Amino acid sequence: MSKKKSILLITLVVPVFAILAALVTYFFLIRSDTPAPVSIENTITQQKQVESSTKKDSNTSADNNSKTEIVVPSSQNSITVENLVGNWIIDSESSSYVGYRVKEELVRVGTFTAVGRTEQVEGALQFDGESINNVSIKADLRSLKSDNQYRDRALSRQAIETSKFPYAEFELIEKISISENPEESQIIEVNAKGILKLHGVSKEVEIPLSGKLESQLLYIVGALPIMFDDFDIAKPSSRSVLSIEDNGIMELSLVFIKNCFIFSEYNHASFFKRQNT
Repeated sequence: MSKKKSILLITLVVPVFAILAALVTYFFLIRSDTPAPVSIENTITQQKQVESSTKKDSNTSADNNSKTEIVVPSSQNSITVENLVGNWIIDSESSSYVGYRVKEELVRVGTFTAVGRTEQVEGALQFDGESINNVSIKADLRSLKSDNQYRDRALSRQAIETSKFPYAEFELIEKISISENPEESQIIEVNAKGILKLHGVSKEVEIPLSGKLESQLLYIVGALPIMFDDFDIAKPSSRSVLSIEDNGIMELSLVFIKNCFIFSEYNHASFFKRQNT
């Protein structure tokens, strides 16, 4: 090959590789629809989107016995303390999720907030009219998804090591007193003291929570700072990551429904049995 052809080939190839590198950087590192921090407003918006999609699907089916149709009445004006008393569970068809938010320093990008979430969450709470007596939450961390599939895969063997420790769990250890009667669309702020089990380590924590009742659904959101050392979590490493903070934020966004008609789907009595032993 002549020198001129070689130079021409290099001239053509180098820009192509530069473009490919830029695209890889953009799609896997820079481009990110990073979700906003957890909030009641965002949770309600996401839930309405889910309900809208579910309603469209149900309109094409002759089966009108869906969970949403049974539990959520058309009237929004029948809220009383009496009909709030009892057991509530996370709606498996809702927008509920548990996730993380961690700051990273990325090659050629700079500071970046990694956000991963799993919708594989189950749990329940019990309200007696004056206080919440029991809360149990369990999230499957193996289904955590962020904007980067490589990050998601790395977490199976690094950091929280989801292949070894697939679940995160929270159990309430102190009643949450409700000083005022919950009303439609009123936001109530409380602290939930309990045991968080993460990465095989159980630790007492206190999670600030915000709750709101709307359209017969109970929305609860919270965010808890997590120091990695407290749960024996080693910071993950990657060629694309220059550094990562030694802490992160655990976020939860939960949508509860009154457990009235779905005992066949969820054995609520056995769920709380271990709380009282």
